[in-house]
Amino acid sequence: MKTNNSKDSERRLQDAMNRLLGGVARYCDGRLTKTNLAREAGVSQATLYRAKNILADWDKRVSETTPRNAQVSRLETELSKSRRRVRDLEQQNSRLRHQITAASTVIAELAARLEQSSQGDVIPLRKTSAEEVS
Repeated sequence: MKTNNSKDSERRLQDAMNRLLGGVARYCDGRLTKTNLAREAGVSQATLYRAKNILADWDKRVSETTPRNAQVSRLETELSKSRRRVRDLEQQNSRLRHQITAASTVIAELAARLEQSSQGDVIPLRKTSAEEVS
């Protein structure tokens, strides 16, 4: 026969389980362990292990995909995609820097050639007949 004390402990364990599975732990780091369940409920591990129905419910619910686990999985997937995107952008950035360097070299060479060719004789442009009329 259960006493009021054990009913209170079971209620506290149930509330703690709901908080942990919901990802809103107050008194522990939020990992889904039985130690954290007892800590979150404010009961001893001995009290936890005497609550067989709570333990069975805990084992069942922790093994299922909980909203918290789904959220963690989604965030890990997003992180992986973001890391791939960063890597791809860094590679693209490197390619573009090489292209800029090559283009700058060509532009400098062409500017030097233009400078050399324009230092020679100056040839005045003749007016065309259309320019003379206007």
